[in-house]
Amino acid sequence: MKNHMVIWRHFARVAVIAAICAVGQSCTTEVGHILMAGFAEQAGTPGRVALQISNELQQLGIDGFALLLKVQATPSAFYVSVPEHEQGRKRIILLDREDERRIGDAVIAEMKTHGAFYNDAKQEKRVRKIAQRINKVLPEPLPLNIYLQKDEQVNAACLLDGSVFVTSGLLKAITDDQQLAAVLAHEYGHAVARHGSENVTKMLMQSAGETVIAETLAARSDGGGKAGVLIMASYGLGSKYGVLLPYSRTMEYEADRLGTLYMARAGYDPNAMIKVFEMFQKMSPGDNVFSEFLSTHPMNQKRIDNVRLVIANEIR
Repeated sequence: MKNHMVIWRHFARVAVIAAICAVGQSCTTEVGHILMAGFAEQAGTPGRVALQISNELQQLGIDGFALLLKVQATPSAFYVSVPEHEQGRKRIILLDREDERRIGDAVIAEMKTHGAFYNDAKQEKRVRKIAQRINKVLPEPLPLNIYLQKDEQVNAACLLDGSVFVTSGLLKAITDDQQLAAVLAHEYGHAVARHGSENVTKMLMQSAGETVIAETLAARSDGGGKAGVLIMASYGLGSKYGVLLPYSRTMEYEADRLGTLYMARAGYDPNAMIKVFEMFQKMSPGDNVFSEFLSTHPMNQKRIDNVRLVIANEIR
């Protein structure tokens, strides 16, 4: 969390630069971007980081300049708590629901052009029926966008907007509807907790950190040299395994808990979540300290034990 907040404080500081561009109502978004580029050159590294973040958001179909202004005006609005957790873990999330929908639409459109989906009326009806039942008990109903993906890998995924992908491999492996409900409830847990948007925010902040380090090294007389390459490599590893993956493990535990609660509320047997995890655990290559540390989806005994605790303590 400490490293995460260091990057955020840097981001918040450069957001003030963006606010300079808000010269009354006559400052349109296009003008704002032009002014932002000019101020970025004058402000040095912080300004260029702000511009880089703005450009990356533009690539996602989001007005990065306008977002920077919002962050500067109301930074507290971007701290979002994970739902239904006593600890109330708060994250910085830059995207709103409309941004998530826009990104989801773009991803789906691209996957369709590559022929990623297939038609199977029977399986689609099966998945949709279970998803609809779970969706009804969510604190905030999500769009019932269900996609069958041609992939022999046993997997399911959830986009930022709540769209759910289920692979043909998963549907072959899981024929029991209780267990399929466990998989879908877990994915909806990710969507409700907005883990996808949290990851996008982290990637944008990581890019900002890399820019700062790269320009600091370039300012040295030797251009950084061998030491500079090593520092960049260390930062990359530290950022990936020290900031991103620990939160990814946390996200999995959060989605496990939320998914177990949601499937129980929908009338499914929450013990099916344990059965699915035990099946996946047998499929895992191993559970040693390295695989758990480097994996974004660790399937280990701790996840199973956590679900048992949720069933014992939170489900009546």
